[in-house]
Amino acid sequence: MILARFLTMLFAVFTCISYASESSSNTFTSQTLGNLIQHGDFENENLFKFPSNSSNVAYLTDQSPINGKQSVEVNFTDFDTYSPYFHRYVFPENTQLSSLHFSGLIKMVSGFDTESIIAEAHLTYHSDGIYPYTYERVTLSPGHNSNTSFKVNLPLDETRKIKHVYLKFMHNRNQQDLTVLLDDLALHVIPKGTNNLIPHGDFESENLFKFPSNSNSTAGMTRQSPIVGEQSAEVHFTDPNVYSPYHHTYTFPENTQLSSLHFSGLLQITAGFDTESVVAEAHVTYHRDGKYPYTYERVTLSGNAVTPFHVNLPLDETRKIKLVHLKFMHYQNSQDMSVLLDDLALHVVHTERPNLIPHGDFEHENLFIFPSNSSGVAHLTNQSPIRGEQSLQVQFTNFSVYSPFYHTYVFPENTHLKSLNFSGLLQMLTGFDTESVIAEAHVTYQRDGQYPYTYSRVTLSGNGNSVTPFDVHLPLDETRAIKLVNLKFIYNQNQQDTTVLLDDLALKVEAK
Repeated sequence: MILARFLTMLFAVFTCISYASESSSNTFTSQTLGNLIQHGDFENENLFKFPSNSSNVAYLTDQSPINGKQSVEVNFTDFDTYSPYFHRYVFPENTQLSSLHFSGLIKMVSGFDTESIIAEAHLTYHSDGIYPYTYERVTLSPGHNSNTSFKVNLPLDETRKIKHVYLKFMHNRNQQDLTVLLDDLALHVIPKGTNNLIPHGDFESENLFKFPSNSNSTAGMTRQSPIVGEQSAEVHFTDPNVYSPYHHTYTFPENTQLSSLHFSGLLQITAGFDTESVVAEAHVTYHRDGKYPYTYERVTLSGNAVTPFHVNLPLDETRKIKLVHLKFMHYQNSQDMSVLLDDLALHVVHTERPNLIPHGDFEHENLFIFPSNSSGVAHLTNQSPIRGEQSLQVQFTNFSVYSPFYHTYVFPENTHLKSLNFSGLLQMLTGFDTESVIAEAHVTYQRDGQYPYTYSRVTLSGNGNSVTPFDVHLPLDETRAIKLVNLKFIYNQNQQDTTVLLDDLALKVEAK
């Protein structure tokens, strides 16, 4: 209980940390998979802009908006300078993502006969000795007064830290100026290590969604004008007399705790779009714990354009989740309805366990030390750091005494844990041809008449001078109270001294 309160307090401190935002930029929180573009619906404000040297103009308009009460009207008239219409989103320090998605709706008001427009996501990584940029773009040539959806999918290197992304609209002039309307712009990101939990959500080989057995509605896969790829799912809602959602159930492993859940995809209404709408819903069931067991979120979709949808469901991190029902529901107004579905995805963010090593990124301070009888030395360095602006450089030079480079973390009284993980990055700068370094987590239990110690270690070698990630996993006896853990780097000399860089050290625990 004391540990739980301590971790809750520590997590609250971490989540209260704010990140400075810049002009025309926002900040990111890893606990959400929602839209990161504020006012992307342009109902109240517009955060996109042209460069200061551009004579192009943009303004909010309520004249025939694409969606809602307002859209933004953009006039591209200046082609003498590089002049993208853009918004910059700045990520917090240490952000790592597996992918990024920029989407929205566009309508060409003038210039549609000959012109096209490019939507681009252009991303900058933090400096790490590798090429710092990556981008993806789509070219849009919609017809006059035709609402066209777009989606820019940018796969990312999960091992690299992201600085910011520019979301751009660019016009390559062919014959004349161009005016467009933009609406429902969205930036969604998938954090590192987050996979799509819907098998075959692209419907290229199989369909796991279904109607209840008492439903007369039907669904199949079709190659006729698919939204993406070779096939989409085609769904016919024809039975309004029973509650009949088109659904898929995903059951989570035991003891799953999440901070958020995100259900997304592409939908196009092919019949009934004049009067009908369809609801996309994520409906979660928690395990029984004496509280109300359900929570859900939904969005309503209408119109006959291909429409990206995003259902973002914040969750109670303290509760264990049993399953989620992903649903499409039709509430009939006057007629039946047919839709195409594609690229369905379920992504989740697991409850973040706080890092119990202060300054484990070594950007400001180092809490690891050698014993007083050791001649080993360590110092912060900005020379070719592994991550960020600084790493920790450690020189192992004394082998006549047991001399681990270590940090001690003392737990609150009566702490009981299921397991403990000590992780980080190590790079051997010298001695890597013959030497090795051991990373160890060494736990001391409170005195209870049993053997007081347990430990786990990994040996790091044979990777030359490459950066090597490590993770020391230590299962623990839940029935015993833990006193402290020593996190150690130990060097067993073979032929010569060794120097290493350390970065991104983390201690995370799983409470009983």
